[in-house]
Amino acid sequence: MPFPSASEPISCRTGELSAESMIPFRTESQLGESRLSDRRCYERSQIILKLIDSALALLATLLSACAVYGQNSPESRNVGVRDFAAYWAVTRLLLNFQDPYSPPALFDLQWTVGLREARPLVMWNPPWTLSFTLPFGVVDFSTGQFLWLLKAGETAWSTTRFFGA
Repeated sequence: MPFPSASEPISCRTGELSAESMIPFRTESQLGESRLSDRRCYERSQIILKLIDSALALLATLLSACAVYGQNSPESRNVGVRDFAAYWAVTRLLLNFQDPYSPPALFDLQWTVGLREARPLVMWNPPWTLSFTLPFGVVDFSTGQFLWLLKAGETAWSTTRFFGA
């Protein structure tokens, strides 16, 4: 069996029996070629699996984001608004050089985006954490919420990839 070049496709055969595979003793070069071919097949299959995994994760994130972003009925308008409204309002106040921890100002902003709570949600994180939410407050609420959801999906996906789940 000739050694395949880098440009030739490698066929990954599993479970096939041939006269060559049944030879009990192989030469060093035959073993090396077989192992190299097996490793290349394994590497290619892993790349294909990672691409499929990435595509499915991206598709799930986009579908989730579109489902939340596309809700127009009054009953479903507040779905997913609660947490992000606090982050968005804090960054909007910060960008307008106002106190981002002021409950009356937060209440007014959160009311305008549809959060109908008796008290405002205050982001009680230290000031340096505002740098994480700042990009989402630059845009309007709907766009920021859509981007927030995309970022949350990307973070969840990359965390599972990092820890090998």
